[in-house]
Amino acid sequence: MTEIFDRILVKYFYKKFLYGEKKYLMKSLTSGTPDIITNREKIINEFLKSVDIVPSTRESYRKGINKWLGYLEKNNIKEPTLETMKIFKDEVLSECEPSYWNTILTAIKSLYNYLEKHYHIINLCSEIKNEKIDIRHKRNGLNEEQARQLIKASKGKDLRCQCLIKLGLVLGTRTIEIERLNIDNIVEECGKHYVYLWRKGRKKADIKMFLPNNLYELLMRYINEERKIYCKDNNKGSVPLFITADRNPKYQGNRLRTRAIRNLITGCIDEVMEDRQKEKISSHSLRRTSIGEVVRREGITVAMQHASHSSSKITQIYLDEEIEVEQKEKAVNVLNTIFN
Repeated sequence: MTEIFDRILVKYFYKKFLYGEKKYLMKSLTSGTPDIITNREKIINEFLKSVDIVPSTRESYRKGINKWLGYLEKNNIKEPTLETMKIFKDEVLSECEPSYWNTILTAIKSLYNYLEKHYHIINLCSEIKNEKIDIRHKRNGLNEEQARQLIKASKGKDLRCQCLIKLGLVLGTRTIEIERLNIDNIVEECGKHYVYLWRKGRKKADIKMFLPNNLYELLMRYINEERKIYCKDNNKGSVPLFITADRNPKYQGNRLRTRAIRNLITGCIDEVMEDRQKEKISSHSLRRTSIGEVVRREGITVAMQHASHSSSKITQIYLDEEIEVEQKEKAVNVLNTIFN
Protein backbone atom coordinates (compact mmCIF):
# COMPACT_ATOMS: atom_id res chain seq x y z
CA MET A 1 0.00 0.00 0.00
CA THR A 2 2.84 2.35 0.89
CA GLU A 3 4.58 1.74 -2.44
CA ILE A 4 1.37 2.47 -4.37
CA PHE A 5 0.86 5.67 -2.39
CA ASP A 6 4.44 6.72 -3.06
CA ARG A 7 4.00 6.21 -6.80
CA ILE A 8 0.81 8.28 -6.81
CA LEU A 9 2.49 11.01 -4.77
CA VAL A 10 5.49 11.11 -7.07
CA LYS A 11 3.33 11.25 -10.22
CA TYR A 12 1.29 14.09 -8.77
CA PHE A 13 4.41 15.88 -7.68
CA TYR A 14 6.05 15.55 -11.10
CA LYS A 15 2.87 16.76 -12.79
CA LYS A 16 3.05 20.00 -10.79
CA PHE A 17 6.64 20.40 -11.99
CA LEU A 18 5.82 19.79 -15.62
CA TYR A 19 3.09 22.40 -15.53
CA GLY A 20 5.64 24.92 -14.40
CA GLU A 21 4.59 25.53 -10.80
CA LYS A 22 8.02 26.86 -9.88
CA LYS A 23 7.08 28.22 -6.48
CA TYR A 24 6.04 24.74 -5.34
CA LEU A 25 9.37 23.33 -6.49
CA MET A 26 11.35 26.08 -4.78
CA LYS A 27 9.42 25.48 -1.59
CA SER A 28 10.15 21.78 -1.95
CA LEU A 29 13.86 22.47 -2.22
CA THR A 30 14.09 24.91 0.67
CA SER A 31 11.37 24.14 3.21
CA GLY A 32 12.16 22.11 6.30
CA THR A 33 8.68 20.67 6.91
CA PRO A 34 8.55 16.83 7.01
CA ASP A 35 6.35 16.33 3.94
CA ILE A 36 8.41 18.74 1.86
CA ILE A 37 11.68 17.16 3.01
CA THR A 38 10.40 13.80 1.73
CA ASN A 39 9.63 15.34 -1.65
CA ARG A 40 12.99 17.10 -1.71
CA GLU A 41 14.80 13.83 -1.12
CA LYS A 42 12.86 12.26 -3.98
CA ILE A 43 13.99 15.03 -6.33
CA ILE A 44 17.63 14.81 -5.27
CA ASN A 45 17.68 11.00 -5.44
CA GLU A 46 16.11 11.07 -8.89
CA PHE A 47 18.73 13.57 -10.04
CA LEU A 48 21.63 11.57 -8.58
CA LYS A 49 20.42 8.41 -10.28
CA SER A 50 20.27 10.22 -13.62
CA VAL A 51 23.92 11.34 -13.69
CA ASP A 52 26.57 8.97 -15.01
CA ILE A 53 29.17 9.21 -12.24
CA VAL A 54 30.97 6.82 -9.91
CA PRO A 55 29.52 6.24 -6.40
CA SER A 56 32.18 8.36 -4.67
CA THR A 57 31.39 11.33 -6.96
CA ARG A 58 27.67 10.79 -6.41
CA GLU A 59 28.23 11.08 -2.66
CA SER A 60 30.30 14.22 -3.23
CA TYR A 61 27.39 15.68 -5.24
CA ARG A 62 24.98 14.92 -2.41
CA LYS A 63 27.20 16.68 0.13
CA GLY A 64 27.54 19.74 -2.11
CA ILE A 65 23.78 19.97 -2.63
CA ASN A 66 23.12 19.54 1.09
CA LYS A 67 25.60 22.33 1.80
CA TRP A 68 23.57 24.67 -0.44
CA LEU A 69 20.21 23.60 0.97
CA GLY A 70 21.54 23.89 4.51
CA TYR A 71 22.58 27.46 3.78
CA LEU A 72 19.10 28.28 2.48
CA GLU A 73 17.41 26.75 5.53
CA LYS A 74 19.77 28.44 8.00
CA ASN A 75 19.01 31.83 6.49
CA ASN A 76 15.29 31.09 5.98
CA ILE A 77 15.54 31.74 2.22
CA LYS A 78 12.46 30.43 0.40
CA GLU A 79 13.15 31.67 -3.12
CA PRO A 80 16.90 31.96 -3.79
CA THR A 81 18.19 34.29 -6.48
CA LEU A 82 21.45 34.79 -8.34
CA GLU A 83 22.50 37.21 -5.62
CA THR A 84 21.81 34.51 -3.01
CA MET A 85 24.17 32.18 -4.85
CA LYS A 86 26.90 34.83 -4.97
CA ILE A 87 26.64 35.46 -1.21
CA PHE A 88 26.73 31.70 -0.59
CA LYS A 89 29.87 31.47 -2.72
CA ASP A 90 31.59 34.21 -0.71
CA GLU A 91 30.71 32.46 2.54
CA VAL A 92 32.12 29.12 1.38
CA LEU A 93 35.34 30.74 0.08
CA SER A 94 35.82 32.55 3.40
CA GLU A 95 35.98 29.18 5.16
CA CYS A 96 37.37 26.73 2.59
CA GLU A 97 39.81 26.28 -0.27
CA PRO A 98 38.74 27.31 -3.81
CA SER A 99 38.89 23.66 -4.88
CA TYR A 100 36.19 22.82 -2.32
CA TRP A 101 33.93 25.56 -3.72
CA ASN A 102 34.46 24.23 -7.24
CA THR A 103 33.36 20.78 -6.08
CA ILE A 104 30.20 22.21 -4.51
CA LEU A 105 29.45 24.33 -7.58
CA THR A 106 29.79 21.35 -9.91
CA ALA A 107 27.16 19.49 -7.90
CA ILE A 108 24.76 22.45 -7.69
CA LYS A 109 25.18 23.28 -11.39
CA SER A 110 24.36 19.72 -12.36
CA LEU A 111 21.25 19.79 -10.17
CA TYR A 112 19.97 23.05 -11.64
CA ASN A 113 20.74 21.91 -15.19
CA TYR A 114 18.61 18.86 -14.45
CA LEU A 115 15.77 20.96 -12.96
CA GLU A 116 15.93 23.39 -15.87
CA LYS A 117 15.73 20.60 -18.42
CA HIS A 118 12.98 18.54 -16.81
CA TYR A 119 10.98 21.04 -14.79
CA HIS A 120 11.61 24.40 -16.52
CA ILE A 121 13.21 25.91 -13.44
CA ILE A 122 15.43 28.99 -13.75
CA ASN A 123 19.11 28.02 -13.50
CA LEU A 124 20.68 30.05 -10.71
CA CYS A 125 24.18 28.85 -11.56
CA SER A 126 24.38 29.93 -15.19
CA GLU A 127 26.46 33.03 -14.37
CA ILE A 128 28.43 31.59 -11.44
CA LYS A 129 32.01 30.63 -12.32
CA ASN A 130 34.55 28.29 -10.81
CA GLU A 131 37.42 29.76 -8.86
CA LYS A 132 40.85 29.57 -10.42
CA ILE A 133 43.13 27.27 -8.47
CA ASP A 134 46.85 26.69 -8.48
CA ILE A 135 47.36 23.51 -10.49
CA ARG A 136 50.86 23.05 -9.17
CA HIS A 137 51.32 20.27 -6.66
CA LYS A 138 51.11 21.16 -2.99
CA ARG A 139 53.49 18.35 -2.08
CA ASN A 140 57.05 17.92 -3.28
CA GLY A 141 58.62 14.73 -4.49
CA LEU A 142 61.73 13.09 -3.11
CA ASN A 143 65.06 13.34 -4.86
CA GLU A 144 66.81 10.12 -5.85
CA GLU A 145 69.00 10.03 -2.75
CA GLN A 146 66.06 10.60 -0.41
CA ALA A 147 64.10 7.84 -2.13
CA ARG A 148 66.99 5.40 -1.70
CA GLN A 149 67.29 6.34 1.98
CA LEU A 150 63.57 5.76 2.40
CA ILE A 151 63.77 2.27 0.88
CA LYS A 152 66.72 1.52 3.14
CA ALA A 153 64.81 2.75 6.21
CA SER A 154 61.77 0.64 5.29
CA LYS A 155 63.89 -2.53 5.36
CA GLY A 156 64.14 -2.09 9.11
CA LYS A 157 60.33 -2.27 9.26
CA ASP A 158 57.92 -5.14 8.60
CA LEU A 159 57.28 -6.56 5.14
CA ARG A 160 53.98 -4.69 4.86
CA CYS A 161 55.69 -1.33 5.23
CA GLN A 162 58.33 -2.27 2.67
CA CYS A 163 55.58 -3.17 0.19
CA LEU A 164 53.77 0.14 0.72
CA ILE A 165 56.94 2.15 0.05
CA LYS A 166 57.88 0.18 -3.08
CA LEU A 167 54.36 0.32 -4.53
CA GLY A 168 54.33 4.09 -4.16
CA LEU A 169 57.76 4.61 -5.69
CA VAL A 170 57.70 1.95 -8.42
CA LEU A 171 54.04 1.94 -9.50
CA GLY A 172 53.08 5.45 -8.40
CA THR A 173 50.10 4.18 -6.41
CA ARG A 174 47.87 6.46 -4.35
CA THR A 175 46.99 5.39 -0.81
CA ILE A 176 43.37 4.74 -1.81
CA GLU A 177 44.58 2.45 -4.60
CA ILE A 178 46.68 0.51 -2.10
CA GLU A 179 43.68 0.21 0.21
CA ARG A 180 41.56 -1.23 -2.63
CA LEU A 181 44.07 -3.93 -3.58
CA ASN A 182 42.93 -7.54 -3.28
CA ILE A 183 45.15 -10.60 -3.45
CA ASP A 184 43.57 -11.78 -6.69
CA ASN A 185 44.54 -8.48 -8.35
CA ILE A 186 48.04 -9.98 -8.64
CA VAL A 187 48.17 -12.26 -11.69
CA GLU A 188 50.64 -14.11 -13.92
CA GLU A 189 50.28 -13.78 -17.68
CA CYS A 190 52.69 -15.12 -20.31
CA GLY A 191 55.39 -15.72 -17.71
CA LYS A 192 55.21 -12.18 -16.30
CA HIS A 193 53.54 -10.82 -13.20
CA TYR A 194 51.04 -7.97 -13.18
CA VAL A 195 48.78 -6.21 -10.72
CA TYR A 196 45.38 -4.74 -11.60
CA LEU A 197 44.91 -1.38 -9.89
CA TRP A 198 41.65 0.36 -9.10
CA ARG A 199 42.83 3.81 -10.16
CA LYS A 200 41.22 7.15 -9.35
CA GLY A 201 38.02 7.76 -11.32
CA ARG A 202 37.63 4.09 -12.32
CA LYS A 203 34.76 1.81 -11.29
CA LYS A 204 36.87 -1.30 -10.76
CA ALA A 205 40.42 -2.63 -10.78
CA ASP A 206 41.06 -2.56 -14.53
CA ILE A 207 44.42 -0.81 -14.91
CA LYS A 208 47.08 -3.41 -15.60
CA MET A 209 50.57 -2.64 -14.27
CA PHE A 210 53.73 -4.70 -14.70
CA LEU A 211 55.25 -6.08 -11.49
CA PRO A 212 59.06 -6.38 -11.50
CA ASN A 213 60.30 -9.67 -10.05
CA ASN A 214 61.75 -8.12 -6.89
CA LEU A 215 58.48 -6.32 -6.09
CA TYR A 216 56.43 -9.43 -6.86
CA GLU A 217 58.64 -11.54 -4.59
CA LEU A 218 58.35 -8.95 -1.81
CA LEU A 219 54.55 -9.04 -2.05
CA MET A 220 54.55 -12.84 -2.01
CA ARG A 221 56.75 -12.87 1.07
CA TYR A 222 54.34 -10.54 2.82
CA ILE A 223 51.33 -12.68 1.84
CA ASN A 224 52.89 -16.03 2.76
CA GLU A 225 54.88 -15.06 5.84
CA GLU A 226 53.47 -11.98 7.56
CA ARG A 227 49.89 -11.59 6.44
CA LYS A 228 48.74 -15.08 7.40
CA ILE A 229 49.69 -14.42 11.02
CA TYR A 230 46.85 -11.91 11.34
CA CYS A 231 44.27 -13.32 8.94
CA LYS A 232 42.83 -16.82 8.46
CA ASP A 233 41.28 -16.44 4.98
CA ASN A 234 43.82 -18.76 3.30
CA ASN A 235 45.34 -15.74 1.50
CA LYS A 236 43.26 -16.41 -1.61
CA GLY A 237 40.55 -14.75 -3.70
CA SER A 238 38.99 -11.32 -3.45
CA VAL A 239 40.30 -10.60 0.02
CA PRO A 240 42.25 -7.47 0.98
CA LEU A 241 45.95 -7.60 0.23
CA PHE A 242 46.99 -5.32 3.07
CA ILE A 243 45.41 -5.88 6.47
CA THR A 244 45.67 -4.51 9.98
CA ALA A 245 48.08 -6.11 12.44
CA ASP A 246 46.18 -4.94 15.51
CA ARG A 247 46.63 -6.93 18.71
CA ASN A 248 42.91 -6.59 19.44
CA PRO A 249 41.19 -9.58 17.72
CA LYS A 250 38.20 -7.34 16.96
CA TYR A 251 40.26 -5.18 14.58
CA GLN A 252 42.89 -7.71 13.53
CA GLY A 253 42.87 -8.74 9.87
CA ASN A 254 40.64 -5.92 8.60
CA ARG A 255 41.41 -4.11 5.37
CA LEU A 256 44.13 -1.51 5.91
CA ARG A 257 42.60 1.94 5.36
CA THR A 258 44.15 5.02 3.77
CA ARG A 259 44.77 6.80 7.07
CA ALA A 260 46.79 3.87 8.43
CA ILE A 261 48.67 3.57 5.11
CA ARG A 262 49.60 7.27 5.24
CA ASN A 263 50.78 6.94 8.83
CA LEU A 264 52.99 3.94 8.03
CA ILE A 265 54.58 5.69 5.05
CA THR A 266 55.13 9.04 6.78
CA GLY A 267 56.57 7.19 9.77
CA CYS A 268 59.34 5.90 7.50
CA ILE A 269 59.80 9.31 5.87
CA ASP A 270 60.26 10.93 9.29
CA GLU A 271 63.24 8.66 9.89
CA VAL A 272 65.15 9.96 6.86
CA MET A 273 64.10 13.63 6.92
CA GLU A 274 64.67 16.19 9.64
CA ASP A 275 61.52 18.21 8.92
CA ARG A 276 59.04 16.51 6.62
CA GLN A 277 56.39 19.22 6.97
CA LYS A 278 58.83 22.02 6.17
CA GLU A 279 59.89 20.30 2.95
CA LYS A 280 56.23 19.59 2.04
CA ILE A 281 56.65 15.85 1.94
CA SER A 282 53.78 13.42 2.55
CA SER A 283 52.75 9.89 1.61
CA HIS A 284 51.58 11.25 -1.78
CA SER A 285 55.15 12.39 -2.43
CA LEU A 286 55.95 8.79 -3.39
CA ARG A 287 53.59 9.00 -6.36
CA ARG A 288 54.93 12.47 -7.14
CA THR A 289 58.46 11.07 -7.14
CA SER A 290 57.52 8.07 -9.28
CA ILE A 291 55.85 10.10 -12.04
CA GLY A 292 58.49 12.84 -11.91
CA GLU A 293 61.31 10.35 -12.49
CA VAL A 294 59.52 8.78 -15.47
CA VAL A 295 58.83 12.23 -16.97
CA ARG A 296 62.51 13.17 -16.77
CA ARG A 297 63.86 9.87 -18.07
CA GLU A 298 61.21 8.65 -20.55
CA GLY A 299 59.06 11.67 -21.45
CA ILE A 300 55.42 12.70 -21.22
CA THR A 301 53.84 9.82 -23.17
CA VAL A 302 55.36 7.05 -21.05
CA ALA A 303 54.72 8.97 -17.83
CA MET A 304 51.08 9.52 -18.78
CA GLN A 305 50.56 5.77 -19.19
CA HIS A 306 52.48 5.03 -16.00
CA ALA A 307 50.31 7.45 -13.98
CA SER A 308 47.06 6.44 -15.74
CA HIS A 309 46.30 10.09 -16.41
CA SER A 310 43.29 10.77 -18.65
CA SER A 311 45.11 13.62 -20.40
CA SER A 312 48.71 14.51 -21.18
CA LYS A 313 47.96 18.00 -19.84
CA ILE A 314 47.86 16.56 -16.32
CA THR A 315 51.21 14.84 -16.79
CA GLN A 316 52.64 18.00 -18.35
CA ILE A 317 52.31 19.70 -14.95
CA TYR A 318 55.07 17.45 -13.61
CA LEU A 319 57.43 18.47 -16.42
CA ASP A 320 56.52 22.15 -16.18
CA GLU A 321 57.30 22.19 -12.47
CA GLU A 322 60.68 20.54 -13.04
CA ILE A 323 61.55 23.03 -15.80
CA GLU A 324 60.38 25.97 -13.68
CA VAL A 325 62.65 24.97 -10.79
CA GLU A 326 65.65 24.42 -13.10
CA GLN A 327 65.13 27.73 -14.91
CA LYS A 328 64.83 29.68 -11.66
CA GLU A 329 68.01 28.06 -10.37
CA LYS A 330 69.81 28.87 -13.62
CA ALA A 331 68.65 32.51 -13.48
CA VAL A 332 69.81 32.95 -9.88
CA ASN A 333 73.22 31.40 -10.66
CA VAL A 334 73.68 33.74 -13.64
CA LEU A 335 72.83 36.82 -11.55
CA ASN A 336 74.95 35.61 -8.66
CA THR A 337 77.94 35.32 -11.02
CA ILE A 338 77.37 38.84 -12.41
CA PHE A 339 76.96 40.54 -9.07
CA ASN A 340 79.40 38.51 -7.00
